Amino acid sequence: MDMESLDGLDNLFLKTSMDFITVNDAITSLIIDLSRNFELGIVTNGLYDPKQKLINMGLGEIFSDDKVFHAEQLGYRKPNPNIYLKALEYFDRKPSETLFIGDSWTHDVIAPMEVGMEAIWVNVNNVLPPTSHKPFAIVSYIAEIRDVLLSK
Repeated sequence: MDMESLDGLDNLFLKTSMDFITVNDAITSLIIDLSRNFELGIVTNGLYDPKQKLINMGLGEIFSDDKVFHAEQLGYRKPNPNIYLKALEYFDRKPSETLFIGDSWTHDVIAPMEVGMEAIWVNVNNVLPPTSHKPFAIVSYIAEIRDVLLSK
């Protein structure tokens, strides 16, 4: 295949993928509530435009460009500690003051914990943790984070 065909296939994949990313009212409500109580940021390896994904999800107003730490722009990917340290530096936070949330055991639990953060694992497949790391919490669905962080 020539480069033009590969680029066309890549663009088709990205456009088609973005068409499936839509607003989820439960997640939107959770993120809005979390933003009232915490500073929020995103650390992503995504092969897409994270800002467009946030817009499609209805979260573009909550996450300004400076709060999205994208591997493609930074030059290192999760689980490289530098990507987490860059976010900590931006927010002027120590790892011990930070909670990382994600669905990848390696990228969103082990790596942040090894930098000194706490983590919440969104374990949608209900699998056993593959290592002995002990995250702050394990939830099956992201909306359960409301009970973990916002219930009084």
